[in-house]
Amino acid sequence: MLKFLVESLIHNRNVAGKVGELLTSHTLSKLPAEYIIRNNVLIPNGDSDTAQIDHVILSPYAIFVVETKNIHGRVIGRQNDRFWTVWTNKGTYDLYNPIRQNQGHIRALRNVLGDLTPTVYVNLVVFGSTATVQVEAEEWVVGADEVCRKIRQYGKVRFTWDQVGVLDSWLHEAYSSVSGLEKQHVKRVKSLKR
Repeated sequence: MLKFLVESLIHNRNVAGKVGELLTSHTLSKLPAEYIIRNNVLIPNGDSDTAQIDHVILSPYAIFVVETKNIHGRVIGRQNDRFWTVWTNKGTYDLYNPIRQNQGHIRALRNVLGDLTPTVYVNLVVFGSTATVQVEAEEWVVGADEVCRKIRQYGKVRFTWDQVGVLDSWLHEAYSSVSGLEKQHVKRVKSLKR
């Protein structure tokens, strides 16, 4: 019975997603102190909408916007496809392209932090170790074990530490303005998936 429960939880997409986010958060915590990591960030996205971002990393080098996917199976797609296909031992299903999903997150962040220049925002999709990823994309699509190394490849200083602190304050203010709307956000996202 316990084995059945554990396997059910592992294959439940909501639980798997939260586990993936926790694992990515743990991995990101190994970055040096010059990286400010904010997890599960809910910000305004337009007049009456919100965006939930798995991880935002503020640094002197760039603003990294991370979408985590903890998927079991083989993921196939291309950068501009609307959906990618996930093959599992139980069949296939469509996954909304996480690069596109994260582009929406970046647009919401630009509304909060400013349109700093497109190259300052880095779109990064992280897959857990249980996925085999066959994606043709210019954007970064990496495994959880590669994420810190990829982030540290950005070495050109674009912000002073004081500016990074200001960006973090603005992000916190935006989060505070929609604090308490998490349940409405989840409900809206679920209605979009139908």
